[in-house]
Amino acid sequence: MYRKILVGLLGVSCFSFVANAQQDTEPSSSFIQVNVGLDLQGVEQSLNDTNKSLDSLAASLHLMATNAELTPEQQQSIETTVESVNHLIDISAASIEGLPSAFADSKQIVAQKTQHFLDDLTYKILLIVGVTIAILIAAILGVYWLTLRPMLSTIFGATRNISDMAKALQVTAQAVEASTDKQQLIMQQLQDKTTN
Repeated sequence: MYRKILVGLLGVSCFSFVANAQQDTEPSSSFIQVNVGLDLQGVEQSLNDTNKSLDSLAASLHLMATNAELTPEQQQSIETTVESVNHLIDISAASIEGLPSAFADSKQIVAQKTQHFLDDLTYKILLIVGVTIAILIAAILGVYWLTLRPMLSTIFGATRNISDMAKALQVTAQAVEASTDKQQLIMQQLQDKTTN
């Protein structure tokens, strides 16, 4: 009788556990989805072994109970054994009922650990990208400061020198023009004196 109750509880618990697990497998928009399953084969095997043990115990108790030569001490021993078996059955039923909640707790822990891992991964990726960008900016500034800046200074100096030379040439050209004008004026005056 107890065995049938135990097997019935196991069947109901497994069915509700599978139904709950199927409801939890709705599509999600998570980056990574982790599905955790529970292999009930090992649990079922241990419950079958427990059932065999309880059957053996029940057969032994039945043999004892049918013995006509029982003393009060033996009857007390049988009653104690029956109470122990009942307690064992209650513990087994509670364990079976606790399986879905234990699975839900472990699933929640796995989800939390996964989320923590993803948060850490995101932080580290952002940190690596930030450091890489900072290194690139530092390299560009280093190239500018050590190579382009001196070259620009040299180019600006050369441009300034060329500009100064152009101004000097312009002044020289103006002086030559003024000298040429004076020379022509003098030549004109000399020609006028020689013709007069």
